[in-house]
Amino acid sequence: MESKSKSSGLSELLKSENLEELRKYFNEHINEINKKNRHGNSSLLWASQKGKIKIIELLLEFNVNINIVDKHGNNPLIIASANGFRDIVELLLKNNAKVNEINHYNNTALILACNKGYTSIVELLLKYNADVNIKNRAHDTALIRACANGHKKIVEMLLERNININAINRKNDSALSLVCFNGNDKIAEMLLEHGADVNIKDYNDNTTLMMASFNGYEKIVELLLKEGKDIDINNSNTEGNTSLMMACYNGHEKAVQTLLKYNANINLENENGETALEIAQERNFESIANLLQDIDDKCTLSFISASKHNKTETVKQLLQKISDIDAKDEEGNSAIIYACQNENEEIIKLLIENEADIDATDIYGNTALIISSANGHESIVKLLIENGAEINKMNNYKNTALILACNKGYIEIADLLINNKADPNIENKRRDTALLRACANGHKTIVEMLLNNNANVNVINKKNDTPMALACFIGYEDIVELLLNHDADLQIIDENKNTALMMASYNGHKNIVELLLKKGNNINVNAQNIDGNTALMMACFNGHEKVVEILINNSDVNINIKNNEDETALEIAGEKDYKNIVELLHLVKEGDTSTFLTAIKERDIPTVEATLSKMKEIPLEKIQIEINNALVYVCQINDYELAKILIENGANINAMDEYGNVPIILAAGNGNEELTRYLLENSADVNTKNKYGNTALILASNKGLDNIAAILLEYDANVNIVNIKNDNALIRASANGHIEVVKLLLSKNPDVNIKNKNNDSAFTLACYIGYPEIVEMLLEHDVNVNEKDENENSALMMACFNGHIKVVEVLLSVKEKMAAKGNPLQINNQNIDGNTALMMACLNGHENVVKILLDDKELNVNIKNVEDSTALDIAAERGFEPIVELLQNINKKNNMAFISAVKKREVKTIESLLKQIGNINVKDRKKNTALIYASQNGDKEIVQLLLDHNADVNTLDKYGNTALIVASASGYESIVNALLERGANVNEMNNFKNTALILACNKGYTNIVKALIKANSNINIKNAIHDTALIRASERGYGSIVDLLLENNADVNVMNKKNDTALTLACFNGHSKIAQNLLDHGANPNVKDKNDNTPLMMACFNGYQAIVEMLLNIEKEKIELDNKNTDGNTALMMACFNEHESIVKLLLDKNVKFDIESNQGETALSIAKYKKNYAIIDLLIQHGATDNESDNNSDDSFEE
Repeated sequence: MESKSKSSGLSELLKSENLEELRKYFNEHINEINKKNRHGNSSLLWASQKGKIKIIELLLEFNVNINIVDKHGNNPLIIASANGFRDIVELLLKNNAKVNEINHYNNTALILACNKGYTSIVELLLKYNADVNIKNRAHDTALIRACANGHKKIVEMLLERNININAINRKNDSALSLVCFNGNDKIAEMLLEHGADVNIKDYNDNTTLMMASFNGYEKIVELLLKEGKDIDINNSNTEGNTSLMMACYNGHEKAVQTLLKYNANINLENENGETALEIAQERNFESIANLLQDIDDKCTLSFISASKHNKTETVKQLLQKISDIDAKDEEGNSAIIYACQNENEEIIKLLIENEADIDATDIYGNTALIISSANGHESIVKLLIENGAEINKMNNYKNTALILACNKGYIEIADLLINNKADPNIENKRRDTALLRACANGHKTIVEMLLNNNANVNVINKKNDTPMALACFIGYEDIVELLLNHDADLQIIDENKNTALMMASYNGHKNIVELLLKKGNNINVNAQNIDGNTALMMACFNGHEKVVEILINNSDVNINIKNNEDETALEIAGEKDYKNIVELLHLVKEGDTSTFLTAIKERDIPTVEATLSKMKEIPLEKIQIEINNALVYVCQINDYELAKILIENGANINAMDEYGNVPIILAAGNGNEELTRYLLENSADVNTKNKYGNTALILASNKGLDNIAAILLEYDANVNIVNIKNDNALIRASANGHIEVVKLLLSKNPDVNIKNKNNDSAFTLACYIGYPEIVEMLLEHDVNVNEKDENENSALMMACFNGHIKVVEVLLSVKEKMAAKGNPLQINNQNIDGNTALMMACLNGHENVVKILLDDKELNVNIKNVEDSTALDIAAERGFEPIVELLQNINKKNNMAFISAVKKREVKTIESLLKQIGNINVKDRKKNTALIYASQNGDKEIVQLLLDHNADVNTLDKYGNTALIVASASGYESIVNALLERGANVNEMNNFKNTALILACNKGYTNIVKALIKANSNINIKNAIHDTALIRASERGYGSIVDLLLENNADVNVMNKKNDTALTLACFNGHSKIAQNLLDHGANPNVKDKNDNTPLMMACFNGYQAIVEMLLNIEKEKIELDNKNTDGNTALMMACFNEHESIVKLLLDKNVKFDIESNQGETALSIAKYKKNYAIIDLLIQHGATDNESDNNSDDSFEE
């Protein structure tokens, strides 16, 4: 009892601060000067804690143990320093207190003073040589604690010492790390000036720059990048996140801007496969996403442009900055396409080394190999093949590299391709093979190469052309011989039933004709084509005398065969006025000539007159035939005198030769004005037709004999008579460009719209052949401006096809005038092949015609023909690059105007442009279609309009979003329903693998979720970070959506990449009803996330009492109460840290363990004390927690 009495007395004396009584007491009880009470406190320790300097001075008089320690190892200096008692610290130091003593947690007086910011105490301790580099149990130094709490002046003092500025604690935090995390730019600047390491990483591999970026301290970010030695701006942490990603994660735009200024790489990916841009988009930081997108777009377009303009060094630099080496510009070309177009081998090698898609295509489907092969770039072809280019890939026109190389005659390239297994028998859109193209262009060596590599010698294209037919038609004798040696079939016929022999004969290739007749097996020399013509007839048609001679010397040739117009070869030659051929055929047919005509042929007038005089004795009927024949003959040879003599001697003025020609026809046809007039004056029938239906007027008009035509018209020649081909005088004059004759004929008001058997009128022929003056005259006489021939070609189409620019100008100039007459020019008409006037101009590369047509507002450049080709496709396929550029510019203009109208919600403009754009699914630079924009903007009317015009509902934008995805993400229910009705793919995933359902759940659009589920959306699809629809809805707190998903068998325990489940996130965010629902559906309550946090820990950390109670009262599965996370913290510790008293009580009532230590040696009680939450401290002590903390909050009583 005495001991207790003494202690009680001492305690009271200390509290009373009665120095005289204390001195008296210690004089009497000197042995108690260092005595400790039951809490481990001595008088000196107590006085140091309470700041009682007078008592300490008294105690020092009695030689008190100045370095005595309490049960936590704290000595008076540590306690005084930790509590800010400067005078006591100074007093103790003057009395030789040990300055570098450590307590049980390895804290020194200096560390604790620095932690609390007691500048004057720190100054004192340093003066007494306090060790600045000692580390406590958490491995914090004085500098680390000062920096962590922002004590600038103290940091400044410490840095003046020989301090380890880069010391790291157990979490791998350095002083600079903590400053960057907390945002003190002034301290950061000081540390950097003293050489702090900017690249130190914490235990999650976060650098100083990452921490500053994550928390948005742009000044520190700038400072680190500007002053930091060898800073790696693109360092990544354990999750693969860079500083840029971390700034994006929390939406710190200024930090992002600073990082971009210092060239942060925007294209790196983290462990989840996300880039900075994707993180910003996923977290809806639109301005940052736009900023990154602009940088990405700018770099990408600059990169492509550099390749386009042969800037090799720029390409090298930008390769490190672009996100997509295979990105395409507005023209649909990637860098490798341009490099191949430019034959830039160095850039191509660079791109290949950086894994560019070697088989990427342009808008025409051309790959690098196809382009290089078509342009003859042998070394590049070799390079591409060596790097695995697909040899047999086809472009949009189904042309392969081999077909195009063979078409141009690039022997070495063809050889390279064939040796690398290029298929010689692939057919393009027109069913041409490499062999067909090589034959068509006369490339003998390639033909031989292909034939030796099993090319099909008898392949037939869409026009039924064979290699042999093309070689014969164009006249490649050596190729014909090669094909014959490889058993080419000579009996194959084209679409008009022409044989190879017919084609060679038609074009006068006599050597080929001889070759075919000599080497061809079973050749049918008398075969007839679709018009009934034989090879002989076709030679006669074009006046090829030598070919005729070769053919008639063949014993099998039948010269008497007639064609569909009932003509023989002789008659064709006669009609065409090929006299030598007529004579050849006559000799074959008759073998002799008329005796009577001999004198006539010699033009011996006296003899003729004498003979006629003698013949008068003979009855006229017996000599009539000879006289008539003589008349016909002299008219043929244009002899007026003989004709006059014969007529006067009884010759029939309307006598006919075997072709039905009468003297007036012959005289007029020969342009004999005198004889023509004489015959007409002697009652010759001006309208008599020959066997071919030709009248004198038709023949004179055909030859342009305007003086003869005038005479014939004077004698009432009928302008509307037609021959057997249905040609009239106007048609023949117009077809041959005889302006004066046309004028004469039009003065007689002929039927200007008469058509011949080919459906040609005078107007269409004048347009086809190119006589603008005649076209203009005919237009004044009510011609049908849209008249079509047998192939439905209009006059405008014909003029365009043949490049008659003046005719096109005339036709377009009268558009308004013709429209006023009810006969408007139809500029977009299509022929039997679906081609328009524009397409016809493109077929033959008439650039100037195309330009004129493009000026017409009604022109539709995007119409497709029967082969599904537009004018642009046709020009591209045929290699007319200037036209391609013209049309691309028009398309771009229309397409961009269309998309712009959709973005601006201009319905009338959209309706107008829908008629002009070729592809309603055209994309802008951001790869968005009109439908995607309209769906994004919630424009139901525009969406419906686009759907009614068959817009593709499943087209993807740059990020893989469909119209359905963007509409679902934006909450436009009616649009979602409209898209679903049109077959939108409900399970399409974007680049982040989000579906429409995931995004609708993320935003809480319940009705859209219902619609998507009804449309069979896959509920359990995971996105890029493995979130499902249920995880997103649970995190966001959308209870009704969670109900829907669970009703439809959503997987309740699926984990994302952070190991979060729906329950984990519901608990973290305080969604108690959702958490209960998930538990009721079998959610695992003990699941752990990536940091080993359980749902209970999260609810405790955030103070969600209702959820904690729910978890603690689970009956189905025992809740694990004492789990530790990766930091060693329990649910109880987390509740203590955030001072959730009621939750602490709940946990303690469930008998959780309160003495567990974290990785940093902390317990629930030490945390509560650190937070100075006395209510929680009391709760813990009441439940048996022991006081083992390093600070000095112990009972100040000295009672035992």
